[in-house]
Amino acid sequence: MDTTSVVSRLESGDVKKLEASNDDIPVQVLKLLSASKAPLQAKEIAERLSRSMGRVIDKSAINQLLYSELNAKVSRDEEFQWSLKSVGSKRMAPKSVDSQSTSKAGFGLNFPVAEYYRDHIKDAVTLSRGGQWWSAALLIKDPRNNQLFVNLYTWELVGGDWKKRKSFAIRSKKVSDQLRDVLSTLGDRLP
Repeated sequence: MDTTSVVSRLESGDVKKLEASNDDIPVQVLKLLSASKAPLQAKEIAERLSRSMGRVIDKSAINQLLYSELNAKVSRDEEFQWSLKSVGSKRMAPKSVDSQSTSKAGFGLNFPVAEYYRDHIKDAVTLSRGGQWWSAALLIKDPRNNQLFVNLYTWELVGGDWKKRKSFAIRSKKVSDQLRDVLSTLGDRLP
């Protein structure tokens, strides 16, 4: 049975019993994350693997793998949801949540943006991510005129796919400065 069919059966909820030793669990975790359209919590990974392997796999065992043996291949967001790292990405930068750099190809694949912009994302910061919602600020180089702009996005997870619900483009330093001032003033009033 090939990897793709195993993972697609796992994702579709079809409980297919796999004969696997403990050595196969890291491979199965990576396959599951690779096939998943959205990041998964350790609990979800353990549940899906338990169903597919026909035995109980403890969440703590999955966490141990994710934080140790698989740490170089996976990344965790602020909601403790795990996904595969993109080649060359810096998903766990220390000062910003899910901050990433685009010095390497493939960076835009982490964000559910239009194909038109996907390869032109230069930097990004996840502002919040929890439940069914994800908000991020992306620095994008416009493919038409090569000008940088910041786009604020909000996506909703619907049926396993991220759907854009709102976006707001900031295309000039003047507007950026005005927005920063307004947010600072109004933000001071928040509890």
